[in-house]
Amino acid sequence: MFKKHELVVVCRAKGWKGSESRLPREYFIDWLDTRSVSEAERAELVKRFRTGNLGGNGETRQVTAGITQPEVLAMIEAALPAATPGAAAFDEKELRKLIADEVAHAQPQKIVINESVKTQVKILEGTHPMFEKVLRLATAGVNVLLVGPAGCGKTTLAHQVAKSLDRKYGSLHCTAGASESQLIGWLLPIGDGKKAGEFSYVASEFVRLYEEGNSVFLLDEIDAADPNMLLVINSALANGSLHVPQRYNNPHVVRGKNVSIIAAANTFGHGADMIYAGRNQLDGATLDRFYVVEMNYDTALEKRLAPEEVCGWAWQLRERAKTAKLRRVVSTRMIQKVAAAVSAGVKVEEAKRDVLAGWTRDELGKIGVAS
Repeated sequence: MFKKHELVVVCRAKGWKGSESRLPREYFIDWLDTRSVSEAERAELVKRFRTGNLGGNGETRQVTAGITQPEVLAMIEAALPAATPGAAAFDEKELRKLIADEVAHAQPQKIVINESVKTQVKILEGTHPMFEKVLRLATAGVNVLLVGPAGCGKTTLAHQVAKSLDRKYGSLHCTAGASESQLIGWLLPIGDGKKAGEFSYVASEFVRLYEEGNSVFLLDEIDAADPNMLLVINSALANGSLHVPQRYNNPHVVRGKNVSIIAAANTFGHGADMIYAGRNQLDGATLDRFYVVEMNYDTALEKRLAPEEVCGWAWQLRERAKTAKLRRVVSTRMIQKVAAAVSAGVKVEEAKRDVLAGWTRDELGKIGVAS
């Protein structure tokens, strides 16, 4: 079954110019379900795919941001074999050659994020399904809070947003012991002699990137931070400026152009739970300044990282641990570790046992693994 964004591509390729929220059903039923496509339509789709123009009618705005190249190829492959009655037969070898040729000539996909300023960005390969949504929000200047389990790709996604927008990237790993100085900077003693006793302001990475602009800053593990420490940046998050008393010559720091602030958390800021016991409750005023995007494990990515046998085992393990309410995380990182061990020559079953080291006999019994 095709996803909505895949159907959008089909409709655009057929010349549809209407709203994406009201796709003409007859387009994709006739074109996909019956697999009926003329030689002219086939040639046009291939041409548009090669040039990267699947928008229809020369539109600048692309509708393919959420669809990967292999998915487009799969659509072409699915549509090509059954031509309309009377059309020339299409040889399978010729089809394979055509698809291989499309891969060789395919251009990186681009999407217009902001129609008014025509901001174009590259859609990177191997991104999380939530990437495009976060990218759009970040480009619009919305503060984004990514909430999801450990190892689901939150930190990687933030870094990919910066890379895709070609912006400087910075981060702060929040902990209960982190001080507000790590956000707003330090006033440090300088020199000796005549300058003995004088102090100079040293900006933090957050202040520097916030003021310079054209940046993405990640507040990682924000739900592990001291809520009071985070209150100092509430103004920076919502009002476009930050007060830094340590910078006594000019304490008013103005938010630069194109600054995106992203936070990552394992909880929704309501405090510790069974799995994430070291998390703090975040202040409501801070939470109110973020747009929450919930993330989960990207199984499509995990398929690319590990063999099917490892993925299937991990997914079953994850579901059983969740059902049994175990305080265990079966993350993408775990799958990566098993895959890495197997590629290094460790037997699959041995690698599986190794990553479960430390699980109690009772926990292993609940997930159906012999201890």
